[in-house]
Amino acid sequence: MLRLSDILKKYREKSKKVEPEEIKQVENEIKTEEVKPLPQVQEPKVSISSAVCKGLSNVSCEEIVKLYEGVLSYAKHIYVSELEQSFVPLVNKLLEKLVDTLCAGNNGELLRICSADYPRDEDYLYGHVANVCIIAIEIGRGLGYERARLMELGIAAFVHDIGIIKYLDIINKNQILSKVEYDKVREHPHNGSEILSRFGKELGPAVIDVVRQEHERIDGSGYPLGLKGDQISEYAKIVGLVDVYEAMLHKRPYRNKYTSLEAIQTILKSKQAFEPKFIKILMGKMGIFPVGIPVRLNTKEIGVVIKVNPDLPLRPVVKITLDAYNKKLKQPKLIDLANNPAIYIDDCLKDLPCDFHDSAASG
Repeated sequence: MLRLSDILKKYREKSKKVEPEEIKQVENEIKTEEVKPLPQVQEPKVSISSAVCKGLSNVSCEEIVKLYEGVLSYAKHIYVSELEQSFVPLVNKLLEKLVDTLCAGNNGELLRICSADYPRDEDYLYGHVANVCIIAIEIGRGLGYERARLMELGIAAFVHDIGIIKYLDIINKNQILSKVEYDKVREHPHNGSEILSRFGKELGPAVIDVVRQEHERIDGSGYPLGLKGDQISEYAKIVGLVDVYEAMLHKRPYRNKYTSLEAIQTILKSKQAFEPKFIKILMGKMGIFPVGIPVRLNTKEIGVVIKVNPDLPLRPVVKITLDAYNKKLKQPKLIDLANNPAIYIDDCLKDLPCDFHDSAASG
């Protein structure tokens, strides 16, 4: 059995991406079976509608999209104007529906939206907030949180960047920030806690702690106070990890997005900054190949990832829709790569055969 870090090392060697230092092993071992080293992965641009409608679901695509759009819309509302007095009951109502939907087993559809491109590039802040909220709740579920704690974590994740509204003109620049601009943006945890202070009684101290601390890191490398280890709340550690991961998966005005594999490599190289057990749960929930990603297997068949195997993140469940000759199958077939060691993902697809979207959505 190889650790994930060993597989990623082999991947780098095969793709000739040799780095000065090897990826350090995660302290809480993330084990997986040995598979053939992976080639360079390129992820496609996936819209919300195409991402959601692939795979199996307990509720309709329309209901899931409507729920996500509601979260996105409310994020846009509170991140562009002064918070209203009705803010707390409204966000509670929204999060109740979101938590209940995730706990009912509809997490797959929402997580694929989170790994898809934002509906509009210019709305990246609101998409980021919505996605961090959803993924953080999923990590909380992985930790066995009860509903009340999932609600608290979800609200904290939803408002974690509220202090950034003071610096929208800076973060929307299509270029790398200057040192002066970067230093100003680093003030947003303090600004956010001040904004939320008048709602402190309704929100509770745990939520405001997240806003203050989500940029702190367990090795003391974070800001604004350089807190370490247990000085940082568990919620803040979760939101801080998800904040970094989600941001890397998506385009920003000043850079292109990372592939999911690149994002995971980056986090593993900085694993001393994050709790290993949270990294493990994140990878188990999102996978190295996120749900909704079209892939080609070593058999040359083409399909879409519909389920992540938490203990074997390189071996998800794939719905095959096109054969080795790019011909549509009469009936899609499911392959659980965890039970088929001779079959593995050869590539993630960017230029898809014309029949792919229709066949992926059918069956």
